[in-house]
Amino acid sequence: MEVSPHGQVAYLTLFMRARVLMLTVLAALFGAGASREGGAPGESRRKASPREERAPEHQGNPAARAPVTNKLGMEFLFVAPGEFDMGSPESEAGRDADEGPVHRVQLSKGYYLGRFEVTQRQWTAVMGRNPSHFTSCGGDCPVEQVSFTDVQEFIRRLNEKEPGRSYRLPTEAEWEYAARAGDTGGRYGDLDLIGWYWSNSRNRTQPAGRKLPNAWGFHDMIGNVWEWVDDWFSDYSPGPQTDPRGPSSGVNRVNRGGSWNFVAPYCRAAARAAYGPNSRVNYVGFRIVLNTTPLPRAESRLDSLRPCSMRVRGYFLAKCAS
Repeated sequence: MEVSPHGQVAYLTLFMRARVLMLTVLAALFGAGASREGGAPGESRRKASPREERAPEHQGNPAARAPVTNKLGMEFLFVAPGEFDMGSPESEAGRDADEGPVHRVQLSKGYYLGRFEVTQRQWTAVMGRNPSHFTSCGGDCPVEQVSFTDVQEFIRRLNEKEPGRSYRLPTEAEWEYAARAGDTGGRYGDLDLIGWYWSNSRNRTQPAGRKLPNAWGFHDMIGNVWEWVDDWFSDYSPGPQTDPRGPSSGVNRVNRGGSWNFVAPYCRAAARAAYGPNSRVNYVGFRIVLNTTPLPRAESRLDSLRPCSMRVRGYFLAKCAS
């Protein structure tokens, strides 16, 4: 069938109108899709990760400030003020009664916390000798067999070496806040990936930083060695608290994080242990805080008289290494 020139023009006109209508409909559909994602048409929108979605509640992301490294090569990450739920719920696997009640804690001041546990090399540079049992592990392994009293002397000498800077142990609340890094579960990851414990440590400490860090960049908060914190051990007080520091006196100082020779239930963010301040064992070390305003530590003349003792999961163990 032949089509006249006028008919060809009519068909072409209808085709062009149909094409324009189709493009208009497609543009509207894609534009609506972009609007549902929260962005304007033509703009890409990256979906927030779970860590980013938690950020408003847990404001302590150390990325807010650059890391600080001191003369010994210790690296410190900034933890901003924030709030979190301290302790563990009764439903948490492996929980002990001294981890409750869960209570809201506000930390009103930021602080720099060591990215790693203090190493044998760093201890020796300050103190002149290495007290560790696992010296064959090397200088990058955490120092151990150091008492709370020994650690206070280490901090005193380090403060003398670096005038204008102030070092101290973290409080128990500061430690748990940084260990959780916004996480609300028992651990911030799979235990075999984040920590050295009874099942994977090969019966010894391991070099610092070999396992995955938490969301804020801290390594070995779980496992390798228990870590001294500044608080005397006591049961938690219910109700919200601001900058808690524990009681002004006591028998044992708190340790956190679990260690190479403990099974999984002890290696959790809320797990607590406690030793006499002069106890030295090959699975307890520490990490330190760098801050500009030192907290006054409640001194006790009884520190030097405390016997070697340990409290874990409600039991006191009378025998420990010296």
